[in-house]
Amino acid sequence: MAQKGRKVYRSKSRRRSSGGAGKKIIFVLFILCIIAVAYVATGWIFSIINSSSPGDTASSQTSSALEDGTVSGGEEEGGVTPVAQPGYTALTMPQTVLMDSTQWQTFLDSAKAQGYTAVAVTLKDGQGALYYNSAVPRAVSNGAVVSGAVDAAQLCQTIQASGLTPVARMGCFVDRYGSIGSDATFTSGGSRLWQGTPNAENAYAYLDPYTDVARTYLVQIAQEIAAAGFDTILLDDVVFPTGNVYTSAILNQHNTTGATQSAILTQFVQEVQAGITAQGASAIPAADGLSYLGVDAAAYGGTSAGLSANLALTVDFASLTGANAVAGYETLDSAGVLTQLVSQVQAAGGNVTLVVSAADYAAQQALLSGMNLAGIVVL
Repeated sequence: MAQKGRKVYRSKSRRRSSGGAGKKIIFVLFILCIIAVAYVATGWIFSIINSSSPGDTASSQTSSALEDGTVSGGEEEGGVTPVAQPGYTALTMPQTVLMDSTQWQTFLDSAKAQGYTAVAVTLKDGQGALYYNSAVPRAVSNGAVVSGAVDAAQLCQTIQASGLTPVARMGCFVDRYGSIGSDATFTSGGSRLWQGTPNAENAYAYLDPYTDVARTYLVQIAQEIAAAGFDTILLDDVVFPTGNVYTSAILNQHNTTGATQSAILTQFVQEVQAGITAQGASAIPAADGLSYLGVDAAAYGGTSAGLSANLALTVDFASLTGANAVAGYETLDSAGVLTQLVSQVQAAGGNVTLVVSAADYAAQQALLSGMNLAGIVVL
């Protein structure tokens, strides 16, 4: 009798064991491949970082140099110390050009071609005349606005459209128009008002800084100029009257607080700045450079140093030898005096704008360009 075929039973557990081992081997190999790739990639990344670090450091130093005017390691081989440049160089627009809008563009094109980056315009002069269409009531009623006055906003926009920065100059307390009326000027024993046209002694009328009326009048004018688009306003003649002709003037007549002359002038600058802050503008008092050192500075109450941290200083290089009378300046030439002067203002935390003649600007560009000035106004 034939035997029945035997069934062969293969162990399923053995098959599973054999297949599982293979999968484990493949998985281990896969992990090893990932580790190997990661190792190679890590080395490659670090090599890139190491090779790029010097360039990044140099870039950082260059950026720092642009901010503070120095380069770390500038004395080492290959180091460069850039010359600090002024924030702007402004050419002053003549009044004849200012009053004739057909000449504006030619002047602006010429200024830009000469390398200037800004234009300075006098909108209120040293006698109180206004060259733009002011709407300040006192200016209008006292005849301060000149015939043919320009549109200040249009002027500002034209300057900006030419790629230049507009800078306004504004006379303050020397004012033959705003001073009309006893409420804002000095008197001599109540009989003589320091107002109107120049008198026989060739002295000009003054607004009294101690009067709220005078200071408010000037703040209103500054606000109009700022609203027209002028972000920088230089305040000229932030002074009291001096000289023999004013010996009879009662300079303290309207002083109700006991403030010194220096203090009330500083207060005025602060009031102007507060009045134009909303327009994003800055008010910078202008003074004779040597007055900062106390030379011929009676008009400022002893020195112009207290007017503001930021100052515009009018400088005549030929006159700087007069500073030799000031202790500590005896051995310096005019360039040395100016360097020391600017350094003092900057050391006190302020910025300096220099107002110079065209001749001095042409002759002293190398010196001026290295002073880290806020700006230069060329007359």
